[in-house]
Amino acid sequence: MTETAIARGLLVAVLAGFAGVHVLLALPEPVPALLVGAVLGLQLVQVLPGLSRVPLPGLLAVQAAAGYLAVLGYGSSVGVLGFLTGSLLIAGAWPLSVLVVAGAAVIEAVRSTHPGTTADATISTLLTGLVIHGLARLVDRVDEVGSARLALAGTAVTEERLRIATELSEGIGRGIAAIKRIDPDRPELIGGVLEVARRALADTRSAATGYRASPLPATGEEPSPRLPGEYALSVTLLTAVLVGFSVKALLHVPWDLVLPAAGCLAVIVLMQLHAVRGRHPWALGAMALLAYLPLVPFGPAWLGAPGFLAGPVLLAFPAWASWPLMGVIMTSVAAIGAASGLSAAATVNFTVSALVTGLVIYGLVRLAQLVRELREARERLARAAVVRERLRAARDLHDLLGHSMAAILLTCELARRLAGTDPTRARAELVRVAEMAERAEADLRSVASDRRELSLSEEAESARSVLAAAGIAVDLTLAHGPLPPRVSTLLSTVLREAVTNVLRHSAATHCAIETRSEEALVRLGVTNDGAHPARGAPGSGHVNLVARLADLGGRLTAGAEAGGRYRLLAECPVSDPAGLGGDPDGVGPVAGVELGHDGRDVVPHRAGR
Repeated sequence: MTETAIARGLLVAVLAGFAGVHVLLALPEPVPALLVGAVLGLQLVQVLPGLSRVPLPGLLAVQAAAGYLAVLGYGSSVGVLGFLTGSLLIAGAWPLSVLVVAGAAVIEAVRSTHPGTTADATISTLLTGLVIHGLARLVDRVDEVGSARLALAGTAVTEERLRIATELSEGIGRGIAAIKRIDPDRPELIGGVLEVARRALADTRSAATGYRASPLPATGEEPSPRLPGEYALSVTLLTAVLVGFSVKALLHVPWDLVLPAAGCLAVIVLMQLHAVRGRHPWALGAMALLAYLPLVPFGPAWLGAPGFLAGPVLLAFPAWASWPLMGVIMTSVAAIGAASGLSAAATVNFTVSALVTGLVIYGLVRLAQLVRELREARERLARAAVVRERLRAARDLHDLLGHSMAAILLTCELARRLAGTDPTRARAELVRVAEMAERAEADLRSVASDRRELSLSEEAESARSVLAAAGIAVDLTLAHGPLPPRVSTLLSTVLREAVTNVLRHSAATHCAIETRSEEALVRLGVTNDGAHPARGAPGSGHVNLVARLADLGGRLTAGAEAGGRYRLLAECPVSDPAGLGGDPDGVGPVAGVELGHDGRDVVPHRAGR
């Protein structure tokens, strides 16, 4: 059951409890009981979404007519008008609600000459209205907080992306921008560019490690001790209800016992408010004593007090235990009332009032707890979304931008070596460095936005160029068909990581890159010689790729083979035909690759040193 369903169930239970008291008082007369039922039904139409088909003014008019007909026409308790009071408070028409409560006092004063009876009925009308208004507001807050959970998580991710973009642009972004401004006609400046590239690569790896090691940024903010507004509303309403019920109870106590009775009730109220944030066995025991022991000196006038115990019992125990205990409390009230010689109507009234008091206390506190729990869950969801976003940024920094910066550094070093022997080729390599910087800038933007798509064919050509710059001969064979954007981007990322590992973890002189499609599966293989015999465990990049492929139903295998070779194989299903639109990957020839008559790559291109 959802939090919203629980909240609405609590509201219906409390409203039904209030109405039940008046229905029982009206029986066996059917018409006033039906009118009270109609007032309750109209109240539910107003507070439960999806039920109302009547404009609010019309609904209030019908509810007022049914309520006043029951009170004036059939002698029902003026407490029935508490429903109308609550409806007017919900609608924001508080001046009219004041008039309804005042009118209820006048009606009861005309009916009864006993001031205590008039005060009791007036308080009942006011309390019913306040409780209905407060519970309806709390239910609305449960709805709002619950529906805002995903929105808050999305906002947190957006803010985190902006923060990441700012952090990266202030450091790595400046380095990439400096590399882009390289002048190919001035190779003597390559030393400075090399230093910038090294620093940018180091910053990239450091940022990736930092995001992974500390997925939540330190904000320096301390939790606010301020009580949430909804919980404050609950406590305020609970205080008003407890005080109101206490005053009603005191109206039935003999005048010479009012002060000690008020003292006992004050202790009960304070214990209730103190125990709002948690129930303890000793507190429940003390409440039980205060609910029943004063019956000895105060007599049946104290029979309303067990209702104060019912709410804490419902809050303290699970449902399988609390509701039977509630039944025990109600049974005890009925038994004490019968043993004290009260009339059947008075005994029923006290018994049902115990239930209603318990439901009101339980509803006010439990709804506030639901709002607080939802707020905490929403904050946890937002924090989890931020953690995922920072881990994604760390992964992309390593898999995408790290590769780009390593390629730039490698090409700069090649250009420096060629500057004295082959200025023309050195200039060409510097032009490539500027182009790589453009790609690195796009990678940087993708890290901060998670929106870049990569073409496997273009990435394969880039890999060939980077490996060739390192003096590694490349056999490139592409035989894959059109790929969905997600698959193309993922395999491009795998290829980047594989090429980075060839450059960093081997003394390779030859590398073979191949793709092929088999039914609904595409395979990417990267094989190189010169593998180090004691290569360590897979790094974070390999772990990232295993997780990414698993998300799409694919797998990654890698390991040493005979003859000092190392082979990486990625397999991924092509299971999203709808995602093919607009994907440029695999639809045209790759530079440097000869195509057969069916468009498949059949003659591998070999890049020289």
